[in-house]
Amino acid sequence: METSIQNYAASAQTLQAKQAEHQAQVDAALEELNRLVTARNQLGWWDKLKSMWGYNRLVDEQKAAVKRARNAIARAEREHKTNQVGCLRELLDLSIAGSQRRAEIHDLARIFQAVKEIHQGNKQLVQLGEKALREIGEADSAVSSAQTMEVFDLATDNKGISLMSSMSNMDASSEMDDARRAVKEFARAAQQHQERIEALNHDMTLEVIDLGLDLFDVTGWFDVGSVLSLMSLSSASSALDDAERKVKRMLEPLRSAERASAEEYRRDKDALVSAKREVFQTALLALQERGLQLPTNETVQRVIENHKIEL
Repeated sequence: METSIQNYAASAQTLQAKQAEHQAQVDAALEELNRLVTARNQLGWWDKLKSMWGYNRLVDEQKAAVKRARNAIARAEREHKTNQVGCLRELLDLSIAGSQRRAEIHDLARIFQAVKEIHQGNKQLVQLGEKALREIGEADSAVSSAQTMEVFDLATDNKGISLMSSMSNMDASSEMDDARRAVKEFARAAQQHQERIEALNHDMTLEVIDLGLDLFDVTGWFDVGSVLSLMSLSSASSALDDAERKVKRMLEPLRSAERASAEEYRRDKDALVSAKREVFQTALLALQERGLQLPTNETVQRVIENHKIEL
């Protein structure tokens, strides 16, 4: 821990030295700029006119010097912040390793990691389910339009209507393909998520319905080179209605699971962060005793939250 504290102190000293150096450059450039302005104000109009080009060049040089020095200060501050965070991470690692709460913190980290994975999976599943519903709705609308055009085509002998009917069928084919892919993606993700949960040995129930095997076993329905029959369109509409019911049936418990896992995620994260912060106080106190400027609360919080424990 002593080495990390020394590195922390060295970074602060380096920053102070660079700040002083570059601030002196800023002050010198501003002083020279002020001298140039004062001297010019004392000139007559003819001398001002003759010296305008040279004066503007000198002013631009001093302004550029101020900008360079201030940029150097900002760069030094960023470097110090990076070094500071690195030292704080090392101090946090050492604080946990030497703490009597080490085993407890590792257990909290394992629990949090499992809950985080489950929550992310729940969130992704809800998004995929909602996407599947959108695709099903768009496909249903396209099929409905194709059905309408099919009726018109049967009732008339108009080539324009026939062409529009064919185009509607092609659109329905495309939308059904999108819906099929979305539902299969949702079903596949649900199965994989359930397997992950079982592997984590976490007590959570997720109803998995096989949406991908038979809902869209409709190869040949949408043959672009032919016109769909009214019966095929009706079958497509029924399949979409069935898919929508099943997806909605899965989404209801999934949304509840996502809300529950979000709450558990926040609770377990707070418990882990609180435990880390408590053991970290020893290191922060050591910095204070050395007369070093402590990091801001925001920096400490960010270091703790982003800290990874090897499990």
